[in-house]
Amino acid sequence: MALNFALLAKLEEPWCMVKRGSSWMRLVLLPVLAWSGVLAALAYFLPHTGRLHAQPVQKAAAPQPAPGRAPAVPAVPASTAAEDEPRFTDRVRLPVDRSANRKIERVKEWIAKEEWGDAVRLLQSILNSQEDVVLKDEKGRWVSVRYEANRILGELPRDGQQFYELEYGAAARAALKRGLASGDPKAYAEIAMRYMHTEAGADANQLLGTYYLDQGCYIQAALCYERLLNKPGQIDRMSQAALYKAAMAFERTGDTRNRDRAWNELARRLDRPGESPLPAVLQRLGPERLKSSLALKNEARPGRGRFDWPLYLGS
Repeated sequence: MALNFALLAKLEEPWCMVKRGSSWMRLVLLPVLAWSGVLAALAYFLPHTGRLHAQPVQKAAAPQPAPGRAPAVPAVPASTAAEDEPRFTDRVRLPVDRSANRKIERVKEWIAKEEWGDAVRLLQSILNSQEDVVLKDEKGRWVSVRYEANRILGELPRDGQQFYELEYGAAARAALKRGLASGDPKAYAEIAMRYMHTEAGADANQLLGTYYLDQGCYIQAALCYERLLNKPGQIDRMSQAALYKAAMAFERTGDTRNRDRAWNELARRLDRPGESPLPAVLQRLGPERLKSSLALKNEARPGRGRFDWPLYLGS
């Protein structure tokens, strides 16, 4: 807004005839001229200042769907590999090996073709690896690759099981002999994990279950005996003493279903000739008192805290 001096010339007569330097000029006209200049400056600079500091962001208009068509669904970016990895927090992630999934898929292809040699060798290499990793199973759950390898070995048909025993049974038996010589329960745990589906691996599982039961670690003992009961044909190889220990571990963990499985098998074989009998102190109890003894608990072992969780290779 520029000051229009021509407009001032058209003012009424008294204002135009005011003498220069008079008090009227100083008191009236000069303030008017000063404020007019201020307003003119503001009118010029404010629009430019607003354009420099407060320019509105122009947003692209959303595309409108064509008549008769549904709006398009926005594309969702694919998740990255890091987002797919399992983790407890942003700083704690479980170890993932993408090649483990490919190995398991390859094993399944060989099993479908009954190529037992290639299948069991690759599975055993997974069990012998120094580091365990996790992968997604068929149900989308994150599981240990060693667990998955043992699960597949346990589900092999009879021909595959026999091939595995012939291939790795001798190595498992030799490792078990070394473990028995040392008396180290860690050796039993290692053999039970690496050779679970051999006869020597099953024997190592029994030894480990006995160790945990003697230490009062009933949950760990029950897990060992559960693996034995779930393996086809393995319950027939268990001695009467092993069945009694299994029933005791299940009783003391509240697993009544597995307790009944172990006890019923034991009761069926108590008087069978040719069986390896129970120790004499248990034989004198009779069936009823023998079953009642399953619930008897030892005194708590000294040196163990209330919230301790003793496991192989645990803290």
